[in-house]
Amino acid sequence: MAVNWKKFERTKRLYPNIEYMPSRAADPRDSHRVLWHLVFSMDDPIWNTIMPPSDWNCLCGVRQTARKVTPIP
Repeated sequence: MAVNWKKFERTKRLYPNIEYMPSRAADPRDSHRVLWHLVFSMDDPIWNTIMPPSDWNCLCGVRQTARKVTPIP
């Protein structure tokens, strides 16, 4: 994932946010499912804890995006 993060940093001006993408697993974890399609700033410290693979055998992903950050109540 470190290689991808370096790519994200190079294009941060165009795509400043990251979207948590669905798992490719046949039976994804509910704790990961709640994160699907949420968008956070690259600078948000949440990525220190939820960046895939965040658990054993996690098949979730992320993608860089220009979409707006998801408002969290």
